Amino acid sequence: MQDGKLPERDEYRGLLLSGELVNLDDESLHIRQNGRGGWVATRFTPGKGEEYLVDEHRLVAFESDPDRRASPGGLHYRRYWRLDPYHGIRQAAARFIGFEEGC
Repeated sequence: MQDGKLPERDEYRGLLLSGELVNLDDESLHIRQNGRGGWVATRFTPGKGEEYLVDEHRLVAFESDPDRRASPGGLHYRRYWRLDPYHGIRQAAARFIGFEEGC
């Protein structure tokens, strides 16, 4: 985002699908499209009243445009799972931790 505006769509960026940040209160704030032209914002704070299984997941990142700078590395996430009495263990949330070199 620059000057309060989203970048124009191009063949490498595509459309903004979602966003995430973690604030100083350890809350994950997520925004995503709702599929009907609007947005859904959610807040997740681990350890607030519920127990979770936690794992970490890494995704390979690459830059498809040779004229742009190289990728800062793979994407590193922490995933939170909880027991649903009807469906078993389901992912409740995911938090972006950072980039990881060599991934």
